[in-house]
This record gives sequence, C-alpha cells and structure tokens, in this order.
Amino acid sequence: MKEKDLERFYAIMNALSEQYLGERISEARVELFFRVLEDLSVEQIDKGVAEMLRNRFSQKFPLPAEVREYALGNRRDIALAAFLKTGRAVSKVGYVRNVIFDDPIIHQVIIIAGFPHKV
Repeated sequence: MKEKDLERFYAIMNALSEQYLGERISEARVELFFRVLEDLSVEQIDKGVAEMLRNRFSQKFPLPAEVREYALGNRRDIALAAFLKTGRAVSKVGYVRNVIFDDPIIHQVIIIAGFPHKV
C-alpha cells in the first residue's frame, strides 16, 4: 500500500472495528496495521476482510496476521496453487524447456528440491 491508500484502508479498518468492537478504531491501531500490512495492496486487504467476515467465527478483533492470511489465502491454499501451476507448466512445456513463473518462490523450491530439469 501507498500513503494514498491510507484513507481507504482507514475506512476498511473502521468497518472491521465496528463489526467486532462496536466502535471506531484508534488512529494508532490503524497506523500499526498499515505498517504491518503495507506490502499488500489495499484491494487485497479489502478482499481479505470481506472473506474474513464471511468465514471467520471468532468474535475477537483479528490480528494483522489473520488479515494477511485472508488477503493472501492460507499457506495450504498457496502451496496447492503453486503445485498446480508447476504441474501445468511441466505438462505444457515438458521437463527440458525453461519456464519462468510469476512467483519467484516456485523457482527456489524447484532449485532446493534438486529437480534435474531447467527452470
């Protein structure tokens, strides 16, 4: 997120706060969440908070890590998506041609796993 997103982020956090706490959120808390989540886009956070409100059962105000998980998907979902993306690439181009994935972590996993083919 950028500073220009702060107003929209503040509105998202106020909606979340009113849902869970029944009151507006403090500026200090918004700024803390903003700093912790600034690597995400405001669109990801908006989508994640909506997903959280649909699926979360806890009555407590969420931690930034929970907002992040709902915004990005849980680790199992992320790993499964990467696995499927890799499988599709292998079936499309085979094991001998180079593939460039949009997620650099996939490249690192393939290298660490010691796969003999190029990535």
